[in-house]
Amino acid sequence: MTKKTVLKAVVSITAILIIVKTISGESITNYNLKLSFSYLASVFLVSLVNMGIITYKWQLIIHSNKVAIGFFNLVKVYYISNFFAQVTPIIVGDSMRAYHLSKYTQEKMNSIGSVLWVRLTGFLAQMILILISLPFVVALGYKFILTVAFLIVSVFILLAIIIMNPSEVASLILKLSRLHKKLHFLHYLEKFSVHMMEYSRNKKFFFIVLLLSILDHLTRIVACYLISLSIGFNLNFFYFLIFTPIAMMVQMVPISLGGTGIREGTYMILFTKVGLSSVEALVLSIFTYIMTIITTLPGLYFFLAGTKSGSKIAEIKYQSD
Repeated sequence: MTKKTVLKAVVSITAILIIVKTISGESITNYNLKLSFSYLASVFLVSLVNMGIITYKWQLIIHSNKVAIGFFNLVKVYYISNFFAQVTPIIVGDSMRAYHLSKYTQEKMNSIGSVLWVRLTGFLAQMILILISLPFVVALGYKFILTVAFLIVSVFILLAIIIMNPSEVASLILKLSRLHKKLHFLHYLEKFSVHMMEYSRNKKFFFIVLLLSILDHLTRIVACYLISLSIGFNLNFFYFLIFTPIAMMVQMVPISLGGTGIREGTYMILFTKVGLSSVEALVLSIFTYIMTIITTLPGLYFFLAGTKSGSKIAEIKYQSD
């Protein structure tokens, strides 16, 4: 176990102890969970729509490099990587996605670039939704949000610069690599930045991908709202619009084990001011995570089926210029 893992474990355990202390005054053992299977069925339907949107976005990015790959083959890859992203660090899911693609294209830079472009545009879309929600969150009395607003805005601006101006970023990295020749990784960053220029050159393509990224996040918000309805909570959808992007961003910060403790604490902080008790907010967080894992279970099936048969996950061919 590495030192970093130990620190993450300490953060998660500390967060869990704080949560336990917070809900000690409420009777969690007497909480009666009531499930609505019609809403749960809707959650699965929305998750399929979400998978279709994000896979189509990735297919567009791959096709922009003149590589053709079947949509349903990409769906399999995405299900596999999403499943592992839920039970392992997120970088494992992204690495698996890039690996499966590079296995057939024989071009690692293109494969890694397409996956990172998916991730970068996803982050940018998430930042846009958070920036829109910030004034409403502050208006509800969450003054502490102001302390992190500057950081969020800074990250948003940095992402926008990287995505919209990769040539300038590549030039800067190249200059740094020449000044510090021992830093070999800068050379690879420079090559990657030049490669990323291909994606940002077509502005219409960029905005289509960004729109799909926003739709991706909106469907996740809808899924979270339907999950709340399925366990009997009747909160206004507006609260999910402004809280869910923040909650998703916070749990992605790599300071705990898979977001454990941080994820639950964030839900409790945000949703207890708009009608839920601490126990109810905790239940919403846990059940949302459980449903996220359940909806990615096809990935485990595809992984085991592919391993057993030894078959290729995707058949890729290059399009003619």
